[in-house]
Amino acid sequence: MSNVVLKAAELGFVFRLHEKDNAWYLKGKKIIKKESDIKSKTKKDTIITILEIRGVEYIDKRQENGALWIIGGAELKDLVDVAKTIGVYFRFKPEGGRISKHKPAWWAK
Repeated sequence: MSNVVLKAAELGFVFRLHEKDNAWYLKGKKIIKKESDIKSKTKKDTIITILEIRGVEYIDKRQENGALWIIGGAELKDLVDVAKTIGVYFRFKPEGGRISKHKPAWWAK
């Protein structure tokens, strides 16, 4: 099992191995996705799903040429590491910003 699948499994995604294809598939989806699809162009939807599964407060302003913000500090470091595996790179802003009401927050474009 690759690191991507392991990290996603830690967040509650359920996978099954299809030995014939030698690929991991998300379980319980009508459209089955291979592990390589986790890093695909749907990373925007994937990161939101991960945040919602974890119950992390977020503010998504990317449609308005803004950033995706997750509210919190060092306790979100493991989530930030998981996000890297799907191509979403967060930066930490300890003083936060107007959007986070000046609470510590992480942001990504």
